[in-house]
This record gives sequence, structure tokens and C-alpha cells, in this order.
Amino acid sequence: MRVLLLFRFVPFTFVESERWIGSLGVKYVVGVDGISVFMVALNWSNLVQVGLLLLVYSPAAAMLLPPPMLRFVGTAAVAYILIYEWFIAKIGLDISGGKAVAIVLLDSLIGLAIFALASIGQH
Repeated sequence: MRVLLLFRFVPFTFVESERWIGSLGVKYVVGVDGISVFMVALNWSNLVQVGLLLLVYSPAAAMLLPPPMLRFVGTAAVAYILIYEWFIAKIGLDISGGKAVAIVLLDSLIGLAIFALASIGQH
């Protein structure tokens, strides 16, 4: 049986059983199918990803860091995001690490293709 920790602000309506633990605002979600866990976790991870990328690529960061350091920090942020997505896929879908890599690569390639198609004629 899978147990997932979710914070109180996560909208979760298909929970079979839950119980609140102390004042932490964390609940255990038991008996949720893997694809639902994956979809919710991946959806909420976008908030972390966008926040991190906004922080790294903000004009303030560009003024504070020299360009080589900014490139390094940006690369590290993207690497962190890919590892974070891999972890979510591996745990949320309960699959092996290699299959999780394939899912993250497929997701990244689809995103890159959509970005490329959307930017045709923009330049």
C-alpha cells in the first residue's frame, strides 16, 4: 500500500482514507492509484520549477552574478528540475529508474517540440 505525504493546500478529492497529523498540516494519503499520484505531484512540481527558474533567470540574478556563474547556476537549476521530475515519475508511478528517465526525456522532448513549433515565424 502506497503512502504519500501531501501538504494541506493540495486539492485532493479522490482520497480513500486520510488522517491529519499534529499541526504540521501534512496528511497521509493511502490507497491512491499511481497515475493519480504522479499527475498531482507533477502538476504541483511545476510551481517549484517555475519559481526556481524565475529566481535564477531574473534580472536581479543577472545583475548580481557574472555571466559564467549565471550559466552554471542555470544549468544546475535545470539539472535539479530534471532529477526532481525523475523522482516524481519513479515514486508516483512506482517504476524503475530507467523507465522514469524515459518518461522525463519524453516529457522534455514533447515540451521542446511544442516550443519549437510555437516559435516558428517568431524570428
